[in-house]
Amino acid sequence: MRFVAPTLLISAFGLLAVLFGSYATMLDYHRKVTFMERRTDGVVLASRIRSYMSVDDFLFRSRDLGSSRPIVRRFPDQATSAQPSLQSTEVEIDGFSDCAYRGSLFAYFLNDRLSEIHFYGPDPEGYFRCAAARLGAMGTESHREIVVDRVRIEIATDAAGKSYVRVADTRLDDEETLWIMRYS
Repeated sequence: MRFVAPTLLISAFGLLAVLFGSYATMLDYHRKVTFMERRTDGVVLASRIRSYMSVDDFLFRSRDLGSSRPIVRRFPDQATSAQPSLQSTEVEIDGFSDCAYRGSLFAYFLNDRLSEIHFYGPDPEGYFRCAAARLGAMGTESHREIVVDRVRIEIATDAAGKSYVRVADTRLDDEETLWIMRYS
């Protein structure tokens, strides 16, 4: 019984050291985030679509992506003197075709960098399996979300109850979450 208290005390200090050590590292990393960084190593989100593309690049390529003219929705910038920019843009393309599936594509941009796409089609599970296979993920029949390298693929449901496939770059997901945590 005499050894329980010192053991618990040592374990508590060890846990705190690990937590604060990780927290300090995390703070150092997050201090460097500008929320505007351009990268050349974007990941494939769909056929001919990579993360970190600008809205203009995406619109230029959209001529070959769908059967309709893209609809662009720009949302007000959230920048203030106390917080950096958070400009959101949504581009909708009907008649998008990928992996032999046809549907509507919604592309979401964070500060003019493509961060994720939402694909609405008649067979979300089929498109999910195809998108996962493109990344080399196997055995995804029973999964609704996978992460491979820096790509998250998931079957999600919108507010109207309609299923879609979300494909996102995890780096920009993390960046958006950090912005919300810091400034909301």
